[in-house]
Amino acid sequence: MHRDAPELPEILRTVREFVDEITDRLGGQDRYHALCTSYLLAVAERELAHGPAVDEAEHAMFSEWAGDSGRLAAQIRSGALDAQWDRLFPLLLTHVINKVRISKPEHLHPMHREG
Repeated sequence: MHRDAPELPEILRTVREFVDEITDRLGGQDRYHALCTSYLLAVAERELAHGPAVDEAEHAMFSEWAGDSGRLAAQIRSGALDAQWDRLFPLLLTHVINKVRISKPEHLHPMHREG
């Protein structure tokens, strides 16, 4: 559905910028809540921007192995895929990198950061 301006990413960014602007003036629990709010808004922004592409790419990666990450995790825990670890490890590394790109991209090594 097409919506009038501002679009959702712009709304989230504007609210996050407002919260960031007032955070330094707050103390105690209010400051903590503002920091958490800013963090969560930034996660939502990245999820909107990158989530659909990541989901599509990971679905394609996981479908070769088990269909979804839950079944794949169960197979890994059971040891059923131990002999295929060399092929599986790059997929799992990509999965973790994708998750961190959404949740806390500054924690990634520079070689795994986008653009």
